[in-house]
Amino acid sequence: MSFKIFASGLPNFHYTNDNCIDDSDLDMIDLLGDLQGLELTKSGVISTVIDIFTPGVVDAMMKVARIESLHLLNNAVSSLAMKTQAESGWIFVSAMESHLLWPTTGGTAKYEFYPCVNPGLELMQQIGPALDAGNMTNWGVLRELAICIAKYGYHTGSDRPILNINLSR
Repeated sequence: MSFKIFASGLPNFHYTNDNCIDDSDLDMIDLLGDLQGLELTKSGVISTVIDIFTPGVVDAMMKVARIESLHLLNNAVSSLAMKTQAESGWIFVSAMESHLLWPTTGGTAKYEFYPCVNPGLELMQQIGPALDAGNMTNWGVLRELAICIAKYGYHTGSDRPILNINLSR
C-alpha cells in the first residue's frame, strides 16, 4: 500500500510525492528471499519452512530501516531547529486515511520549535498520535518526512521555518 505526501512552506516551498512506499510494499522481498533459499530436497524444504516461521534477515532489515528513518528525521528536524528564527516557527502535520465503507480517519498535530531541547523527539511526541490515527506509523512515512523536512531546510535559508505537511492514502 502506498501513500501521498504534499508539503508547502514559507517562502515558496512545495514538495510532493504521489507513490511513497511503506512497510507493506516490502513483503515481496521476504517472498523472494524464501524462494532464493529454496532447495528441491527434503532438508531444503524443511529449512525454508523454518525460515518462514522464525524471524530472519528481513525482520532485521525492517528494524534497520525504521531506525535509519528515525535517525534521518531527527537530523532533518535538528538542522531546521538551528535556524535563527526557529523559535517562532512550526511544522503542521495532517495524516488521513480514506476508507471505502466508513468515513476517513486521521489526525492533525502542530509542532512548535520552542523549547527545542530535543527537536526530533519533541516532533515525534507531537505528531505521533496523528500518524497513528491515520495509520501512518511505518518507516516509509518517517523516510518521506525526513526527506521533506531536509529539503525544506535547504530551501528556507535563515527564514522562520513554517511548514505544512499532508499525508494521505
